[in-house]
Amino acid sequence: LRMLAGLIDVDKKESLRRIVYRVSRGNALVKFAEDPQGFVDPREGVEEERDCYMIMFSGRVLNDKIGRLLQTFGASRFGVPDTALLLDRRLADVGRQVDEHVQVKAEALRQKQRLVGRYTESLAETEVLVQREKTVHACMNLFNSRISNRTVLAEAWIPKDQIGAVEGA
Repeated sequence: LRMLAGLIDVDKKESLRRIVYRVSRGNALVKFAEDPQGFVDPREGVEEERDCYMIMFSGRVLNDKIGRLLQTFGASRFGVPDTALLLDRRLADVGRQVDEHVQVKAEALRQKQRLVGRYTESLAETEVLVQREKTVHACMNLFNSRISNRTVLAEAWIPKDQIGAVEGA
């Protein structure tokens, strides 16, 4: 018994099922995943809904025919080992690769937190400082300036008891 597996566009799913039945004269079993998922195409960068398929059949000639058919449909194809031992090895290998990807992703997240963490601790203080500077610059933009003697005139209302502090500044 041979198996082919891969991904195909959701709208081509039923056509594939009927044509595989005709090509194999009923000697192939086609199964699809129940829920299609959105995948991002790495070549074009657009998300498209694809469904996972598995075709089980017997014979080398049928393998070639179904392979050409899948190529015509634009389906991606993944090799499935013929023997149970090879299949178990492949599953273990894929499991290790998934674990490695999870570890790499976790380490990248930890490193990102270490790098950005220093800045997020002082973010609130920095926001207050920037807000103060913006307020000062907004007030200074309201001043009248004279180009000839390079002076800036500012008019403001202040409390009488603060006149000395303002003149001293």
